[in-house]
Amino acid sequence: MRIKILEIPVITFLAFMFIGWVDPSYDKANEGNQLFSEGKYDEAISKYVDAQKGSEEKPKIDFNIAAAQYKKEKYDEAITAYETVVGNTKDSELKAKANFNIANSLYRQGKMKEALEKYKETIDIADLTNNDNSAELDKLKEDAKFNHEFVEKKIKEMEQQQEERQEQQKDDEKEEKQESEQGKGENQEDQDKGEEEQQDQDGENDEQENQGDQDQQKDENKDQSESNNQKNDEQEKESQQEKEKQDNKEKDSKQQPNDGQQQQEEQSKTNMTEEEASRLLNALQQSEKNNKLNLEDEYEHGSLINKDW
Repeated sequence: MRIKILEIPVITFLAFMFIGWVDPSYDKANEGNQLFSEGKYDEAISKYVDAQKGSEEKPKIDFNIAAAQYKKEKYDEAITAYETVVGNTKDSELKAKANFNIANSLYRQGKMKEALEKYKETIDIADLTNNDNSAELDKLKEDAKFNHEFVEKKIKEMEQQQEERQEQQKDDEKEEKQESEQGKGENQEDQDKGEEEQQDQDGENDEQENQGDQDQQKDENKDQSESNNQKNDEQEKESQQEKEKQDNKEKDSKQQPNDGQQQQEEQSKTNMTEEEASRLLNALQQSEKNNKLNLEDEYEHGSLINKDW
């Protein structure tokens, strides 16, 4: 379904939803109409502006200027020009046509509710002014009703789409929230698992550290034990040496009396030897005396014996 296209005598407007008007009484206006039909809308507007000078049909020329702006898709400018027509003309039919095209321009801008109101105004204007049962107004009224129903249906579709988008957005947000909570739960589970693994790792590390401390303590105890054993061995050795010294002293102490006795014996032997020597000396002295006596006897006998003493 599409908005209906309106055609005006002399100029056929093939574009979507358009009404145009031509004033053949003016040469410049006619030139503007010719340029309009050729699609030269800027040049047509220029001719229409020139045609307004001194013209008594200014609202009709404003209508054609608005039509050219509409063709250029200058919808704000077109609405302004159409509103000028509505405000200045006393021609109800021209006013209804201008109001209809204002609605078309609003529709082109996506202003659905404003366009709906203008189509309704067009219908009301046509009802109030069509006392002569004008066929052109009847056709305009039917087109306005058609467009009104079309836009009204379009608004409902848009509202429904908006509701669906909102519902979809809510569902997406809900799903995103659930995924987020699920992700948080998974993250929490992973975090708990990670903490548990970390605790296990810490426990293993502590156990290894404790084992290392125990091994180190064992090594220290072993070293201490070896050191103590070494000290004990040294002390035992010293004690043994001391004992040996003591035994030697005791042995020496026991041997000293024997040595004294031996000395006494040796002294005694020495004394005996001196006594013997004295005796021997006496014996020698006696022997010398005897020898001397013998020598004297030899001198007496005349024998000389030489002896070196």
